[in-house]
Amino acid sequence: FFKDPQGRYQVRSHICSMLNAGDGGSIVGKTDLDIQPDQTLAKRFYEEDLRIAETYESMSYLQEMVFGGQSFFYQISKAPVFDPDGAFIGTIGMVADMTELINLQHELERLSSIDDMTGVFNRSYYEREIAQAICDIAPTAVIMADCNGLKHINDTLGHKRGDSYIQATVNNMRSHLDDASQVIRLGGDEFLAIVPGCTQEQCDQLIADIVQTEGDVTIGGAPISAAYGSYVIAEPGMAYAKAVEAADEAMYRGKRAGKNRVVAA
Repeated sequence: FFKDPQGRYQVRSHICSMLNAGDGGSIVGKTDLDIQPDQTLAKRFYEEDLRIAETYESMSYLQEMVFGGQSFFYQISKAPVFDPDGAFIGTIGMVADMTELINLQHELERLSSIDDMTGVFNRSYYEREIAQAICDIAPTAVIMADCNGLKHINDTLGHKRGDSYIQATVNNMRSHLDDASQVIRLGGDEFLAIVPGCTQEQCDQLIADIVQTEGDVTIGGAPISAAYGSYVIAEPGMAYAKAVEAADEAMYRGKRAGKNRVVAA
């Protein structure tokens, strides 16, 4: 598209008109304030045109727009145009539909964050999203879990059965958690659960419920079992990493005291 110094469309592609004015419509002589259904965006686009007319500076950025409840992503580029004498005569722009590419990037990011074997978040996700983050919801329970007897399962029944043991342990944990909770496989048979809005009393009951149902799940004829440690962040502003460390220490205290012990920090 090409706009005059007042931000009015003068030249536009058929697609540009169709998207903004409907099939057979025209946007020539109109500004974005006249044609955009989203007036917040309209004001932004219009003010950008006026800023280019004032500063002669180009711009390019990615913009999300919602149509019919669905998000679309567009790369919007604008640049000033001058006549042979150097006088500013308007703004030329291009809008590229980047929706497919952005959606693909989001899917790749999601896949890179998921542990293939268990379907929960992986260590990479933890390092990127949790390790440096500050908790802003309190209370939040941080629960560490470590499978008991996995080495024996691997040595006697094979690693495939060991994988099933890990999967069963995770699935049992997840069956007790709501959609707001996150489960992360930190490595091997060690898992982290983050449960927003969970008090100490609720956390203790949650772990008790998880442990109670472990007896209903068997691998190789034996019920699954895991050691648990927890820490409840009582006030917002605490680093997740510190809470994870406390829950981890509590878990290992429980393992040293007895494989089925559950300990809160």
